[in-house]
Amino acid sequence: IDAMDAAQAASTMADATGNARVAFEAVETNAMVSQGYGAGMGDLATLSSAIFNLDQTMGAAGLKKAMFTQLAQGQIAGGRFTIKDIARLGGELVKSGSRLSGDGDVKLANIGAALQTGGITGKADVSMGNLSSFITRAGEVMKGTSGVDRTGQITDLGSAIRDTLVKSGGSGNKLKSMGFDETSMSFIMQYMGDFKKALTEGASSADAAAKATAVFEQMRTAVADEATVKAAANAVMMTSGERYNTAMNTVKDKLYAMMPQISTLTNALANRGPQLAAAALTLAKVFMAAASTL
Repeated sequence: IDAMDAAQAASTMADATGNARVAFEAVETNAMVSQGYGAGMGDLATLSSAIFNLDQTMGAAGLKKAMFTQLAQGQIAGGRFTIKDIARLGGELVKSGSRLSGDGDVKLANIGAALQTGGITGKADVSMGNLSSFITRAGEVMKGTSGVDRTGQITDLGSAIRDTLVKSGGSGNKLKSMGFDETSMSFIMQYMGDFKKALTEGASSADAAAKATAVFEQMRTAVADEATVKAAANAVMMTSGERYNTAMNTVKDKLYAMMPQISTLTNALANRGPQLAAAALTLAKVFMAAASTL
């Protein structure tokens, strides 16, 4: 990754979040993911910004965990999208977050798991639209069930999916009569095959719904190991004679050597408005330009 690309990604994120410090700290996480798994730094910056803006209390550590969860979910058997696919969704990934209960990492884990298990391979954007539609419709037609409270807030997305399956009895026509439209049905129908198969094997409706959402539940708690992500980045970089830690440290050393106060400056300006954050990042980009590669 070119150093200027990394700086531009940080600038993009700082503009979107108003937090220069988190933007700079996210560069290393995004660099690892980009190098190891082929996602673009610009796409990752946009995705990171959307995730952070969903819950700004998560900080840099929480943001890293959320990103590694999205990465891990796609690597589990049954997952349908790579982190490269997810990154390209950008802010679309979190648009329905306000309809879900919980803090940011819980919301993202649920959304990611649902997208991976209820999506259509090769169609991440369409699948995200289907999921968003389901979340909206379930909040309207499944009020008072175990996964949706009486105000329409999704308190547990897994329960909302299972309750919908059970109530439908495996019938698309029943889903329509319940109030689900074609788009939201496109999401829930991704679970219908396993649900109906379990029913034919003698499982109760509740057990059949649990079997149909077993991978979803597994994905909700998945988090990629940082050492594994870094190793993947290193493996790619070594094909061109680079080592991840060495390259990253070189950039950091040059930054701090040429402008020791840059870290203090960005921390101090992080929450003082986009103009000051942008000024700090402009200075940072000038010095990062001196570093050859990341």
